[in-house]
Amino acid sequence: MYTKEEFKQRFRGMDTEELILNASRPLIDEAMAATSEILAERGLTGEAAREKADDVMRAHLQGSGATRQCDYCGGTTALGAVVTDSQKFCSERCRNHSQLAVLAVGLEPNEIAEHAKVIRRGPCPKCKRQGEVIEVRPVQRMVSALVICLHERYEFFGCRRCYEKELRSSLLISGLMGWWSLKGLFRNPGVLWRNVDAMGSRDPIEPSPALLKCASLDLARRSLAPGQAVAV
Repeated sequence: MYTKEEFKQRFRGMDTEELILNASRPLIDEAMAATSEILAERGLTGEAAREKADDVMRAHLQGSGATRQCDYCGGTTALGAVVTDSQKFCSERCRNHSQLAVLAVGLEPNEIAEHAKVIRRGPCPKCKRQGEVIEVRPVQRMVSALVICLHERYEFFGCRRCYEKELRSSLLISGLMGWWSLKGLFRNPGVLWRNVDAMGSRDPIEPSPALLKCASLDLARRSLAPGQAVAV
């Protein structure tokens, strides 16, 4: 484990934009403290640091890479891209979420956390039942045949009962159709194991980072004026 001073030595070579983007990932307290001190050394403290971070995040979200990957989720666009201005997305959903993510930059973390807790206690968006924990949970699925191998990783938003139903469906599909290529033969056991492991996993006490992201997008959507609705 690095100390704060060791993190400062590692981070000091980053330019300000790179440093801010690095800090947008989950970091331990020592790393965050090192980041704050380096930004302060560069004259960015308080509101100035917040405004700079917001500008960098907006530019990052509105930028585009030079690969065949979705500019929002990182998934492949090989089967067809949805192009908007200079960006490309794997689906309309990712394009809409990208627009909302830009609007969500600058939202207060406490506001996002409170909204996530409200979502967690609300009705399931799938089955509409109330009384179970609503979360965003991972699912994997594999389908392969000869030289084709499709390994799908996605997040399921709903209650635990609906999530386990989704896991069983993915286990069935992967168990029947995931073996029929060389890649599938080696990778499918891992896909099956991760879904089985997820079946017995416990939900976190606090909203997960994925649910916090979902809450921020929902708050951004609610901030739109009538007629500006963005589908999610």
